[in-house]
Amino acid sequence: IPHFHQNDGRPITQIQPRLPASESFRNLRTYLLHANTTKKKPSRTYLITSILAGEGKSTVVANLGVVLAQNGRQVTIVDADMRRPKLHKILNFENNVGLSQIFDAADAEVSLNELLQPTSISNLSLITSGEPPPNPSELLSTEKMNKFLAELKDKSEFVLIDTPPALAVTDALVLLPFVDGVILVL
Repeated sequence: IPHFHQNDGRPITQIQPRLPASESFRNLRTYLLHANTTKKKPSRTYLITSILAGEGKSTVVANLGVVLAQNGRQVTIVDADMRRPKLHKILNFENNVGLSQIFDAADAEVSLNELLQPTSISNLSLITSGEPPPNPSELLSTEKMNKFLAELKDKSEFVLIDTPPALAVTDALVLLPFVDGVILVL
């Protein structure tokens, strides 16, 4: 995927779909769709991470989500970067309620439908990170997170999970048992 400049922060695939950068995201989408054809259980849940901060993982998540949705796939993107969340900014949402609420005892009754936010793009939903918890990696590694992702898989064809950089913290690593594949952005 070539470097590109975003003026307003929105996904390039949404605002300038004819640029070479947008086409490169469609190429990535095609690889994912064909990667699913050789397995008995298709890969539908992807964790997207990077080694260091600032490498573009949130940009990749947002743009890949857009092109999958434009292809008629039901897609949910999850901002599991509860330390430095960005997807709500890219897709122009508030970050008041989100993933962190499923772990909050006071919000024990919060449902997936309450967290799913439809975007302006057909077939694309967002779950923001929510209020930052003091211990993200401990929360993300729980059986509660595993059950949440299993429920999310039932509602979406693809689930794309944005995580913090893998060298910085363990958040991405603790989610590995719950996903079908990993995209490493360098």
